[in-house]
Amino acid sequence: MKSGKVWHSYLTSVLEPEILPPYVVADLYGKRWRIEEAFNTVKRLLGLSYLWVGSINGVKLQIWGTWLFYAILIDLGDAVADELSLPLFY
Repeated sequence: MKSGKVWHSYLTSVLEPEILPPYVVADLYGKRWRIEEAFNTVKRLLGLSYLWVGSINGVKLQIWGTWLFYAILIDLGDAVADELSLPLFY
């Protein structure tokens, strides 16, 4: 598929363009890539690059606890910014 002057190749197991047109393949690839970027951001910002345990329950607890701590930290930062009449992010 051509985007501007650049050609892009996509690999799919669906060979019938009536079922999966090329523009849909390109759109799906773009959406998938955005999901990967979101996961990388979460891992980098919240320190979830390494998991401390191997069990599924432990992984769930680590992720849940990290998100909870992040939400509390943002809420606390917002409250402090309000008290100081400053924007949360500047």
